[in-house]
Amino acid sequence: MNVVIVGFGKIGRIKASIWSSLGTEVYVYDCNPLLLSDILAAGVKPYKANTFMGDDFIFDISTPADTHVKALEWAINSSYNLPRAILIEKPIVSSSVELDELNLLINSFSKYRINDLINVNETYYFSKALALAKDYLKQNEHPPKQIRIELSKNRLFDNDNGRFYDHSLESFGLEAPHLLAIFQELGFDLKLLQTVQPDLYIAADRHDNQGFEIMLTYEKTVISLVSYIGDFRRDSSEKDFADNPAMVRRLSLKYDDSSCNIIFDTVMNGVDRFTSQINIKTGDKQSTKLITDDHLRLYLSQFLNADRPTDSRTGLNNSFSIATTLIGLKERSVIKQPGIITRKKELIT
Repeated sequence: MNVVIVGFGKIGRIKASIWSSLGTEVYVYDCNPLLLSDILAAGVKPYKANTFMGDDFIFDISTPADTHVKALEWAINSSYNLPRAILIEKPIVSSSVELDELNLLINSFSKYRINDLINVNETYYFSKALALAKDYLKQNEHPPKQIRIELSKNRLFDNDNGRFYDHSLESFGLEAPHLLAIFQELGFDLKLLQTVQPDLYIAADRHDNQGFEIMLTYEKTVISLVSYIGDFRRDSSEKDFADNPAMVRRLSLKYDDSSCNIIFDTVMNGVDRFTSQINIKTGDKQSTKLITDDHLRLYLSQFLNADRPTDSRTGLNNSFSIATTLIGLKERSVIKQPGIITRKKELIT
């Protein structure tokens, strides 16, 4: 099986490593010729337009969201035959203009049924820890009192060093697609977010130092969706802002007498990456366990199965719904400043 990765930034390099470990022959195309030495050093092959990939191959588009339409058009025009699948990074687009452009492109190739080949790389649908959280909800007769999903990461260093920053969706284009995937997997419809106005906090001294909080009530459950991508965050809307550590990826489900708390990809000394921690507490009893939860690898590996069933969660229609929801949330967001941020003493200069 041949895999052609389009884009050799950080995510493209991660995928090249995973695809290679899965036994595929990996080719890479990047429009920056200066990356050729990096491609060769990674042990993969450079891809040139119209290189014959055989009768069965995969395109994996790992470029920034605002280049997805051009990358997809290039991929289609650069190959002799259609691939088994076309994978595209999340979100599929980051603006209404790009959404219209993508629709036009797909319609122009309608006879090839490109829409059936496209899958967006949203991997949280395949998280084993999230599956356990769903089981926990099913075991309870009533909905939880509170659900909090937070995916935060201080990306300021990445931004300063040239890693992709979504200038259209901003903080709604980075971890937010994962938030919506988890929201869906817990059984909620994206339509619940159609009129929600998120609080978008932006630091006064730096625009990309920001994050958002979404709060809504469904039946008797208070739901919070939170993502901070700068150097500040807070644990709840009632608390002051403080330093944002390297990464916070948590799901909390709370009832009156029990709770389930998950840390995705927990970063702990002596624990391998892509390990999730699940803590369930009922009354005075508490259990904690660690599980391997490499959902990106699991997601990619399924495409090696020629008989893989269609998955509507990563298909084009749901990907459009997620992108449309993100665009709406950004447009309706209420901009605020975080105010006083409590810093750790060693960070104060």
